[in-house]
Amino acid sequence: MTAMAFDTYEAANRFKAAGFTESQVDALVEVTRMTTALPDISTLATKDDLLPLKSDILAMSADISSLRTDLNRVESVLRTEIKAEISGVKTLIATSQIQTIALVLTGTAAMLTLFKLFH
Repeated sequence: MTAMAFDTYEAANRFKAAGFTESQVDALVEVTRMTTALPDISTLATKDDLLPLKSDILAMSADISSLRTDLNRVESVLRTEIKAEISGVKTLIATSQIQTIALVLTGTAAMLTLFKLFH
């Protein structure tokens, strides 16, 4: 659609001949001029143009849903592994503390033995 030429003089004469007042003629001519200056819409997408995009979007939606499921599964596995690692670290800390306590007790027992020997 291309811009059309609009003869405002001819339009004004027709409106005046039909009995319109001068202010009405001015308003009608201005509105008509504005409508002929509208942008070219012949290249805009139609509903039919958009239908293939709709099927693409639906396919992407299914892919996203599948990815979401995969991510949830990975998250669950990672959470389980992290909990196991934390449990292992806690066990190591507890074992380490027991070993430290055992060393302290052994040292204390040795000191008591030495104390008994010298008294």
